[in-house]
Amino acid sequence: EYGTQMSDPQMSDTPERTPYREQVEAFYSEAKHDEIVQLGEKAYAEDKTIEVCWTLARALFDTVEIKPDSDSVKQERLKRAMDLIEEALTLEGGDESASVHKWKAILISEISKALGTKERIKRSFDIKAEALRAAELDDKDPTPQFLLGVWCYEVASIGWMTRKIAAAIFAEPPTATYEEALEHLLKCHELNDKFKRNIHSIVKTYQALNQTDKAKEYARLILEIPSIDEKSKQIDEQMRKLVG
Repeated sequence: EYGTQMSDPQMSDTPERTPYREQVEAFYSEAKHDEIVQLGEKAYAEDKTIEVCWTLARALFDTVEIKPDSDSVKQERLKRAMDLIEEALTLEGGDESASVHKWKAILISEISKALGTKERIKRSFDIKAEALRAAELDDKDPTPQFLLGVWCYEVASIGWMTRKIAAAIFAEPPTATYEEALEHLLKCHELNDKFKRNIHSIVKTYQALNQTDKAKEYARLILEIPSIDEKSKQIDEQMRKLVG
């Protein structure tokens, strides 16, 4: 996260400063996601813009991410968030918004966690496609590279049974390596070296490659970055145990 949340608080799609944008960024920097939901719902009722749709969708995600995947409130909020992203895509310029495609990838990923193996594999193709589109539209945004890195890591980590299921269902099942994951994650790190969640993924990838010293090196970097939300504090605890 930037450095503790899922994506960048800077709204690169909309360079002009607006009171709404400034208030959202201020709340986001302090992880005040419920306040962004309230602000976004009010703005949405007045004017359904691309920016309002995706920032409200992001806030809805942020308020429920750490809840169990089976939680009914989480599922309701994720559905509402996805509806907002789909609406943004219908607005003029929506399909050219990197933020909209980025958040579609994130939401597909989160929603699919509550689904069966077959459906999750099927949706993995959509996650990658949306992340690639976001990276194409804004090559300065670190988050799409993070999403692609995580996608490669998760595909590389697929167990033998899941891989057999995928091969039986799809003519070309998803494939990736830990080396490909690391390439995307390190590119993200070049763009933002304070993105805590990305560094955590770098640590996990180096562990998967049995490069313990590199994993500990990046774990120490994580502990230098302040944490303002619960997810990041959980990461800190894991890294303290790794560093020893």
